[in-house]
Amino acid sequence: MKTETQEKFDRIIKESFIEILKPLGFKKKANNFYLPLEKIGHIINIQKSYYSTKDGIRFTINVGIFSPEYWLACYNYHNEEIPAFPAEHECLITLPEI
Repeated sequence: MKTETQEKFDRIIKESFIEILKPLGFKKKANNFYLPLEKIGHIINIQKSYYSTKDGIRFTINVGIFSPEYWLACYNYHNEEIPAFPAEHECLITLPEI
């Protein structure tokens, strides 16, 4: 069963991110959001802190710009397809810890 703090965190994610980002075209996977565009994509990642407790959740918001060309040059070691839902660490540009 979730604690009151965990329920509040879930409500923050829902009301502050899902309800705003989904209508803009962002896809959601766990606490990651991705908006694929023609040549780049936007990534927003909500990362819970290691130091969170059941009564106090700390988190960081990481954002990034994903470039398929950059990914092909830097991450495609095994001739894989460009990921449909790239990770924040695979981005061309990242702005961690907002």
